[in-house]
Amino acid sequence: MKAPAEEVAVSDTILLRRWRADDVAAVRRAVAESIDHLRPWTSWVADGYPVEAAREFIDTTRRRWDERVTFDYAITISGEIVGGCGLMTRLGPGAFEIGYWVHRARTGEGIITKTVERLAEVAFGIGAERVVIIHDELNERSGAVPARLGFRLLERRASERERGAAESGTELVWELRAP
Repeated sequence: MKAPAEEVAVSDTILLRRWRADDVAAVRRAVAESIDHLRPWTSWVADGYPVEAAREFIDTTRRRWDERVTFDYAITISGEIVGGCGLMTRLGPGAFEIGYWVHRARTGEGIITKTVERLAEVAFGIGAERVVIIHDELNERSGAVPARLGFRLLERRASERERGAAESGTELVWELRAP
């Protein structure tokens, strides 16, 4: 599988870039400042987000990129990390799952919608036939993104993933096919 570019412009101000080894403090700070915003929907912040978790995240994302398993990006605005996103290959050949989060202070600005739209273009540009977004049915903000971008709701199903505190355990699966 061909890897996407390590830097992707989303807009004049939003840049996606591959996570770097020196991002540990910045990602830890962004996540720590957003714990109350993220905790209901993710299991990876259930016990906080110590610097060791940030370091492990950066190391894992860099290794998995090199292995062509997951292509994770820092979402930056004017050089500041305001979130993260990625293309995951766990759905098999021809498909990417898109995941995303944004700093609590940056919600409602359209950052994630623009980012997901651009990530889908990137995925299709490297040969994907489809992109998928999966989220808990109660996470209405996450669900608004694929709905806004013309994804088709494929199914509701029981989640097999570790749940966040507010999650119902039923996930919605959205799909967008290559043009």
